[in-house]
Amino acid sequence: MNENLIDYIAEKSGLYVSDLLLPKNSAAIIRVVSLIEPDHFTTEDWSASLSYLLGRRLRFATTEAAKDYYIKNLLSNLSNG
Repeated sequence: MNENLIDYIAEKSGLYVSDLLLPKNSAAIIRVVSLIEPDHFTTEDWSASLSYLLGRRLRFATTEAAKDYYIKNLLSNLSNG
């Protein structure tokens, strides 16, 4: 697989990569992320991508844990916004 997670989410959600950082886009991003098979991307890609998107150094043991963490973070954006 040549495409990374960030580019995949941006493409499927119809957003620019920079728009993935905006909490207002969380609903659109959740729709895309919820459909991703966690093992479609490596643990390293999930960790690096989420570190960038969430603005802090993250490292996950499994792809499933990374996906769950990201969805919870996105849901938090929705409930706080």
